[in-house]
Amino acid sequence: MIAWLALTAAADDNPWSDVLEEGPLVPEEPAPEPEPVEEPEPPPTEEPRPLADLENEPTPAIPLETIRIEPTGPGAGLTLVTASVVGGDGATTAFTARSRVSFDDVSFSLAIPFATWRAAEGRDAGLGNLNATLFVRNGDIAWGAALQVPLGQTTTWVNEAEELWTSGGLDVIAIWQRPGTVTLLARGAAGLHFTPGYEPVPATYFKVSGTFAADLAVNDELGLTGEASLGWWDVSPFDVGGLVRYDPIDDLRIRGGLVFPLASWVGLQPAPVPAGLREATLRVDVTAGF
Repeated sequence: MIAWLALTAAADDNPWSDVLEEGPLVPEEPAPEPEPVEEPEPPPTEEPRPLADLENEPTPAIPLETIRIEPTGPGAGLTLVTASVVGGDGATTAFTARSRVSFDDVSFSLAIPFATWRAAEGRDAGLGNLNATLFVRNGDIAWGAALQVPLGQTTTWVNEAEELWTSGGLDVIAIWQRPGTVTLLARGAAGLHFTPGYEPVPATYFKVSGTFAADLAVNDELGLTGEASLGWWDVSPFDVGGLVRYDPIDDLRIRGGLVFPLASWVGLQPAPVPAGLREATLRVDVTAGF
């Protein structure tokens, strides 16, 4: 018994020897907390603009037009046009001044042309027909009327007889337009006209016409316009034309191009003329908006 107690005491003389051999106790360091991950902010959403701001947004002062399709959009301005018949039979040059105003969906324009031409006795000149137009826009379509009143004795024309040839008349017009990078336009008209009855224009004639056009906006300043028109009775029943338009500054537009009377070239016109490539019309106009 005494021997067993001695062995037990010897074994318990250094109860921490195992621990000391392993080294002092060191408290464990806590694991580092993960760094917060920043979530990307959602893209800003554009708040809808107040209706009052949209209503007060300025509108372009120079609406789109083509060769035969009148402008019907908002805005007002003054346009100066020169159109010359060039080629073997070319002898007529017309100058037109046109003013235009617009109130909400209603627009009104007044145009007065002046022409010089070659007559049997030499050069002649005179006023053409005053042309007054009124349009009311309803969505993509504008409904209107055009009134022609003779101002002088003019026996020539450029593209359309009722512009210069001494005559009076009234047309009902519908214009459709679909805006876009390529704007599509169409015009239909029908009207009755009265003249002194000089050949080849009859004393009274009823005219129905249709025009189709496309305008390509190359950029904010430059555009290209192509047009085709068909009508009867007309001194030039089928025409095609093209224009280049350029807006160098705000509220100023310059256009230039050519009109080709294809039906006349193949002999399909009221006047008895032989077929063949002859004249075309060179057109240049400047519009200032205000």
